[in-house]
Amino acid sequence: MKKIVYMVVLNNVIYDARVLREAKALSRKYEVQILGIKQSETDLTNHKVSGINIHLFHLLTKNILPKNNLGWSIKYLEFIIKANLYLVFKKLDFLHAHNLNALLPIYFLGRIKKAKIIYDSHELFTEMSGKKNTLINRLWFRIEKFLLNRVNIVIAANKSRADIMYKEYGAKKIPEVILNIPRKQQKIVQYNKLFKYLEENNISTDNKIVIYQGGISKARNIDVLIKSVKFWQPGSLLFLIGPILSSEKNELEQLINQEARVIYHSPVNSEVLPQYTKFADVGIVIYANDCRNNYYCAPNKLYEYIFSSIPVCGSNLPEIKKVISKYKVGEIFEDSNPKSIARAINKILSNYENYNKKEIYTKIIEEVNWEKQAEKLLNIYKRITG
Repeated sequence: MKKIVYMVVLNNVIYDARVLREAKALSRKYEVQILGIKQSETDLTNHKVSGINIHLFHLLTKNILPKNNLGWSIKYLEFIIKANLYLVFKKLDFLHAHNLNALLPIYFLGRIKKAKIIYDSHELFTEMSGKKNTLINRLWFRIEKFLLNRVNIVIAANKSRADIMYKEYGAKKIPEVILNIPRKQQKIVQYNKLFKYLEENNISTDNKIVIYQGGISKARNIDVLIKSVKFWQPGSLLFLIGPILSSEKNELEQLINQEARVIYHSPVNSEVLPQYTKFADVGIVIYANDCRNNYYCAPNKLYEYIFSSIPVCGSNLPEIKKVISKYKVGEIFEDSNPKSIARAINKILSNYENYNKKEIYTKIIEEVNWEKQAEKLLNIYKRITG
């Protein structure tokens, strides 16, 4: 009988490509179920995504409490209670927590039931954009330091973050690194949903399309990106696809509507996204350099663009710059400067043949791909199983 892995994450899983990829990789050897939270009334309690069983908790307090520290604490407590009640009578071989806020709720039950506990740190949790030096954030930092050396394995999303967790957070061992990158063997993309969407909205497909995919918020300097469009060369447009942060929705929608060359599309799941990405001309990776979590980010979208064989314009941040400069697949810009963003985009569009070399993208895909990361993840599980 296969051993069971329960993954825990505080979202509805649908748009979390990293969680789904890891779950699918582990399902080759283990039975995997993901526990998450309903984000809307349309989310199903029990369903499958990419063949993985998903159970989403409905938080009664989610929509009735204010969005402040007290409201968040009560919602979080409800999640802790429901997650533990769900798991307490289950056979727990592995508990795999995606981020610190998923680790705390299941750690003590995991220890009582002698499960192997994996802490998969997607972010530098206490150093994310918007996190301040408050009592609550300092408490989270102490919780992380306490748990780091009490789990069976710690995973980080890149080497820079792993080093910080080892040198500054007190991890006794350097965390394992599992990169957030796409599969080498991807489904052949034939259906062009990008052009179809443009045609439905009476927008010419002759335009050069610069795509940004992912969370849309000021923490990612999307407002600066939108303001840069007026400096772009004629015949180019910005295509945004992803969820807009609810607290900034009105402001960002107003910005989008003010610029005729900015097109917005609501989020789609990771299986459908390549039907848009593949047919764009340039991909954007932009983060505000306002915290160390952003400073050392190497987001999935960076590789999604490369795996779709389109050039990349990215923020001048170490992990992003390292990839773009090493492989010469795009240009770097200063993320707080609209004219710097525009110069980088215009340079690519004006010299497109210099960046659109199939052999470069093929080389990257061979060197860095999810299949290699999946084998590494499976070996980690094998090692801690003993």
